[in-house]
Amino acid sequence: MLAVGLVGFALSVLLAVAANSRFADLERLPMQWGLSGQVNWTAPRVLGLAFVPVLYAVLAGIFIWAAEHDPEKYTAKSVGIVLIALIAVQILHLWMIDRYRLKLLK
Repeated sequence: MLAVGLVGFALSVLLAVAANSRFADLERLPMQWGLSGQVNWTAPRVLGLAFVPVLYAVLAGIFIWAAEHDPEKYTAKSVGIVLIALIAVQILHLWMIDRYRLKLLK
């Protein structure tokens, strides 16, 4: 399970590094949008892109530890689903940032 967690972490870091070059023209990245589509707050680009890989590492560590200590409650399947969902959320966030950037360029 540790190997899968490390692969997921590497994927998260790779997404962040690729996004850093893609969004190099933006000093700050939107981190949250309201229901109207307006950006609620932004973060410096490096901090905004580093957030999910750091969160992934923390959550993966906690879930892998929990799965080793209570495998009946925290199965490899449930841990995998959570970690895959986190990567999906990161991809969604990067897509939304890209839409925001394209709107600024118009």
